[in-house]
Amino acid sequence: MNEPATFRAAVRAVAFGDGPTARRIHDELDEAAHERLFGFAIAVMSICIEHRFAGNADHDAFREFANEMREDFRDSDPPLKPLAVEVVLRGFAGEEHLLDEIPVMDQMNLRYPLIRKIVADSPALQAEFDDVLDQAERMLERWADDEEDDVDRPEEPWAPR
Repeated sequence: MNEPATFRAAVRAVAFGDGPTARRIHDELDEAAHERLFGFAIAVMSICIEHRFAGNADHDAFREFANEMREDFRDSDPPLKPLAVEVVLRGFAGEEHLLDEIPVMDQMNLRYPLIRKIVADSPALQAEFDDVLDQAERMLERWADDEEDDVDRPEEPWAPR
């Protein structure tokens, strides 16, 4: 299986609660592939978050969702931290500075549970999940293009761009 198909299969397994398949795929990846899968999962997570909070992205909605996650994943190991969930959601909503207050590992450990919960709660998202995966691939391409553009830019803030 090629890498994009592998990543799609891994994230699909996570989104639809197929832990054994997700773990098998993860175990087969090398470190470099894990890094690329992480980027793909972040893209999927951001699309899912945007879908879930499109109509209501305020602090109360984030807090309520974080409490639902605490309940839904009460037996997870490591345990989910509702404050970390809320901060990640607020970070995606534009309060990036808050992410500095949460350990990176806590943030990383949330990507799959966030995807899983949002997809599980949304029949519409389940039905269009292939579209989500397509959007995530396009998002990664844009991010890569943006990184290439940043490399070519002069360092001086007054220089024309």
